[in-house]
Amino acid sequence: MGLKEGDNNNNNNNNNNTHNNTNNNTNNNTHNNTHNNTHNNTHNNNKNKNSLSRPGDLSVLYAMLYNNDGNAEAYTRSNEIFSKTDGTRLNVKEHVDPSLFVLEPYPADVAGLQVYDGKFLRWVTCDGEGSEVEKEVGEGFGAMILFTGKAFHAAYEKRKKSQDVTINPTLHRVICHDEVRHALIYEQKYVKFFDV
Repeated sequence: MGLKEGDNNNNNNNNNNTHNNTNNNTNNNTHNNTHNNTHNNTHNNNKNKNSLSRPGDLSVLYAMLYNNDGNAEAYTRSNEIFSKTDGTRLNVKEHVDPSLFVLEPYPADVAGLQVYDGKFLRWVTCDGEGSEVEKEVGEGFGAMILFTGKAFHAAYEKRKKSQDVTINPTLHRVICHDEVRHALIYEQKYVKFFDV
């Protein structure tokens, strides 16, 4: 069967399209690969610079959201997340942190964080309206909540001059509430203090 005049153009167009698509794909792939390699190299270089500038620093900043809704309640009940001391429903069980210290720079508006007072054997609410902290500093005044972890306790025990004084890691927990709770927490952790 013979070719018509338009068939040649179609073949040429197909060839050109195939050639152009191949070139475009090759160019795009080359561009993408170059971009990805550049991005990865930049990211890795930045990561290396950061790790070199603060070696052994494992400190983290947490932004937390506690929904305190029906799903959260179902989760805490199904996983038996209740206080060992008084049966309170919890978002986070009683524990001490492995870090040097933990800082809540802006106490949450909704109650949640509680620390255990070992002298009076009771849980103290640290944030939210009407908390012990708010009563102490006054409504509308800023406060920071700072407590120690296991690494601080171990470092202090190794270096202390008097046997009469000790600083224990702070036992704390997060209780459930009827409202959504937002919290910002900074935890300072340095590798060298985990070997004390």
